[in-house]
Amino acid sequence: MLVIDNGIISVTLSNPEGYVTGISYNGIHNILEAENEKQNRGYLDVVWNDPGKPYSFQRIHGTKFSIITAEENLVEVSFLRTWESSMNGTNVPINIDIRYIFRSGNSGFYSYAIFDRPKGLSATEVVQIKIVYKLEKR
Repeated sequence: MLVIDNGIISVTLSNPEGYVTGISYNGIHNILEAENEKQNRGYLDVVWNDPGKPYSFQRIHGTKFSIITAEENLVEVSFLRTWESSMNGTNVPINIDIRYIFRSGNSGFYSYAIFDRPKGLSATEVVQIKIVYKLEKR
């Protein structure tokens, strides 16, 4: 687990997967649903298919963690999932880099993903991409 705290918000991330397993804010220990499995609290998912085949739902998780930027007022981290031929037919054939940015003094964080389809990978259709945060039930 990796915890990034900017003094206002604290985010716990699984390493190297990049799942958001906890968000603490304004005195609340975790605003995400703690009854859910850790990989089912905050994540990125994709709905995709090989042309002419049924659509598949896939929750994306990183396999390689790295720090992009580590400065006094800014931290950016990366959770990269690189497609390999052994994933053919079971994983969307795209390299996916899930990123999180934290700035000191900000009450939130920024999350985004980079999708990279190197030349030569098989054709695919991506119909939905979403980042999900499942909040605590009250």
